Amino acid sequence: PMMLLDTKNPAKPKLLAVAQPMQEFIHSNAWPNAGKDRWALTSGETWTPGPGTSRCNDKSAGLATWDTSKVKSRKTFMMVDVWRPTNGTVTDGNPVVNAPFGCSSHWFQEHPDFRNGGLVAAGFYNHGTRFLNIAKNGKIEQAGWFLPHGGGTSAAYWIDDEVVYAIDYQRGFDVLRYNG
Repeated sequence: PMMLLDTKNPAKPKLLAVAQPMQEFIHSNAWPNAGKDRWALTSGETWTPGPGTSRCNDKSAGLATWDTSKVKSRKTFMMVDVWRPTNGTVTDGNPVVNAPFGCSSHWFQEHPDFRNGGLVAAGFYNHGTRFLNIAKNGKIEQAGWFLPHGGGTSAAYWIDDEVVYAIDYQRGFDVLRYNG
């Protein structure tokens, strides 16, 4: 489970809150603005090689938003939304199959201007870099994408308010400019 700990005394961490149960593995998490943002963000990983696992489905790992407004009173995080990749035709920005990495999200980073919502850049392995907008109500919508040929994008990092480095296991890294 995802837990919020007070680690002022590292030898005796204090449990502050626990997220609602979730079926998928959470790989990465962030609570923007030093834990003061309304939304916590997570991404999972469902990389499972082998026959029958090269297509996305409703169990594929995605990027999720978690409501933090009740952390102090109810000691819990509640999931609000999750954006999952889908398969497509390549020309629509979505690969036909997901090989060799499966259908999965990975590391992400919120935009420097993220405040209770905003833009997130995320690595989605065979689905490349996804730019996802988190609305003020926590709902997620895709705002852009970069799908490299033969890629395996593992992470996306904002270098400034326009430039993203997309780290790729197959290609090294791509320098992307997001202009909306």
